[in-house]
Amino acid sequence: MEATEQFPILYRNLLTHDVRLISCCPTTDLILLVSVQNELKLYRKGSTLLWTIGAEDIDATVNAVAWHPNGKEFVAGCKDGSLYNINVCYDSPQITECELSEMIPAESQYAITSLRWIKYAQKKTEEYIEGFDPNAFDIDSKLPLLSEKSPQPPK
Repeated sequence: MEATEQFPILYRNLLTHDVRLISCCPTTDLILLVSVQNELKLYRKGSTLLWTIGAEDIDATVNAVAWHPNGKEFVAGCKDGSLYNINVCYDSPQITECELSEMIPAESQYAITSLRWIKYAQKKTEEYIEGFDPNAFDIDSKLPLLSEKSPQPPK
C-alpha cells in the first residue's frame, strides 16, 4: 500500500491561495490566514470560511498578527506602521484602527514586524489641587465606626 493511500489528506492541497501568515486562536478552533494579496480570512475547524477582510479594508500590507488571550479579538500590524484591532465575536469583522502611542512621531512610518498582547495597567497619577481635600469623598473617614459590641437588651 502506497503512502498516498494510507494518509490521503496529507497529499491534498487544502489551501486555495498562497498564504503569508497563519495564526491560531488561543481559545477556540479559529485560524486566521493572511494571503499574499493582503486578504485576512478567518476559518473555523480549519476548513469553514467565516469571513474575509479584503485589501480595500486594510490598505497596508499586514506583517504581524497577535490574538488577545481571550480569543475574541486580534490586532494586525502593518508595513506602514498602522495597527488595526479586529473583533471576531460578530458575523462580520469589526475593524478599528488603533491610535499609536504619542512616543512614536506621526511623521515616522516604522513597519510593525512583531506583536504580542500583554496586560497593561496605566498608573494613576495623583494630582495636588490647592484647597481640595482628597478625602472629601471618603465616606468611611466621615462616619463614626460602628461598635462590634452587642447592644444592651431592652428592659
